[in-house]
Amino acid sequence: MPELIGGGQGSATLMHKVDEDKYVIQNVHDDSGAQALVKALNQDGLSGKNDGMRLERVIPQHVLDRSFAEGWFNDNAAWKRWANSPEGRLYGVEYNGKVKTL
Repeated sequence: MPELIGGGQGSATLMHKVDEDKYVIQNVHDDSGAQALVKALNQDGLSGKNDGMRLERVIPQHVLDRSFAEGWFNDNAAWKRWANSPEGRLYGVEYNGKVKTL
C-alpha cells in the first residue's frame, strides 16, 4: 500500500515500498482545473488579445513544478519547446498555431 508523503493543491506524492531498501516515489497531479480554465477561456473568447499581447497557453502547476525540478524554469527555449509540444498544445487558448516567441 503506498504511503502519502506530500501533497498540495491538486497533487499528491506517494511512496511505494518495492523491496526492503528500495522505494519508488510517484507524483500524481489533477490538472482538471487548468483544463477547465482553457475551456472557459476558449468558449468566452477571453484570450487576452489586448495591447498586442495574447494568452497562448495555461501552465498547469505540475508543469511549473517540473520546470523547477528539472532546471528549465528560466529557459525561454525550453518553455517554447513545451508550449509547442503535444502536452503544451492541450493547454492552448484560442490560438492553435505555434508559439514563436516568449
